[in-house]
Amino acid sequence: PTFSYLKSVLDQLTTTPEFRSGTRQQRATAVHAALNAHAEQSQAPLLKLISTISSPPSASQIRSLWVSNQILVQGAELELIQSLAKQPCVGFIAEDGVVQLHEPQQRALGNSAQALQWNIRRMRAPEAWEALGSNGTGATVADISTGARATHRLLRHGYKGADGKSFIGTQATHSALLACGQFIACPHDPSGDRYDCSQAPDVVSNSWESPDDESGWFASVIEVWHAAGVVPVFGAGSHGLGNRCRSITYPADSENVIAVGTLSYNSDYIEGYSSRGPSKSGGQKPQIACPGDNVYSADSYNEYIVGFFGVSQAAPHIAGLVALLRSANPELSYEEVLELLQDHANRDQAPYLQQCGGRFDFVWPNYHFGYGRADALASANALLESMARAARYKCFYC
Repeated sequence: PTFSYLKSVLDQLTTTPEFRSGTRQQRATAVHAALNAHAEQSQAPLLKLISTISSPPSASQIRSLWVSNQILVQGAELELIQSLAKQPCVGFIAEDGVVQLHEPQQRALGNSAQALQWNIRRMRAPEAWEALGSNGTGATVADISTGARATHRLLRHGYKGADGKSFIGTQATHSALLACGQFIACPHDPSGDRYDCSQAPDVVSNSWESPDDESGWFASVIEVWHAAGVVPVFGAGSHGLGNRCRSITYPADSENVIAVGTLSYNSDYIEGYSSRGPSKSGGQKPQIACPGDNVYSADSYNEYIVGFFGVSQAAPHIAGLVALLRSANPELSYEEVLELLQDHANRDQAPYLQQCGGRFDFVWPNYHFGYGRADALASANALLESMARAARYKCFYC
């Protein structure tokens, strides 16, 4: 079945009073249960057919996905493809696609870095930690990018995995990213047999793109993330040189994800390479901008701390801010998070006096900075005010 049919299953589930009144973890569990049952029922005849052809693929070559109701077959032969194409329940058959990961570029190498780097100070994160009384403890961030070494001294105490692996990476294919997206919606043990949706992250940072792609192949994953309460964040991309408008690629240009532009080192200029909006459909992109130049991070090969630059350094800032806000209020919706980011962004930026979509970069929101630079303290204060109002309202009617 097509994505529209899968979305109808989600819509039917997410509009029920029981779903809406549940916690985020309960909603994620309900999403998995409904889609998994739907996939098992609809895929059963196809899996049976696959097993009956003259040269069936091995079990290790077949993977069933409930997140998109697809069956992945590695090395499928012509006989199988022709047999499957005749089945009325098959929506489409496609060859696995390749995506482009946002590779960070290295600036410098060292054993240590200042406790508070320019990017953290520019976003007023320390003041937000103090205001909230938390630095994000209790929230979980997922990342889909070039990978990370989980045993690095900066990461090993916060890594939630228990599979003993030292490096966690992503293959740059559609099938790998679909499977990765499914895992994020409802994590499972290394065998893949036992799911625990309560371990789903609060937010997922994505540093990859699928250029020139109009198939919408990742749309089902994004919809499931929303239903499961996972906030999707994407780097806007690095195709903006020469003020190239409408250069944000899929999936960052999707309406229901947060696209992040990249700011220059120790300044409020948008990077020349940072992709510009609007989206291909004319929507607001990017939504927000963050530091992305000379940002210190953990090296993949040793214990060093490395200065990187690139679009892959900007999106994680928003993922961290979302985690910070979710640590104060775990039930914040995607819409509430987006409002806190956009409405309280800092607009003291440095425009190039350029325009995209008929809008100059000093008019807000625009298609260069979005709504402005993310301001952790302003967003945190707005959240605290809204929580205080809700508490007063609840007390008034108690």
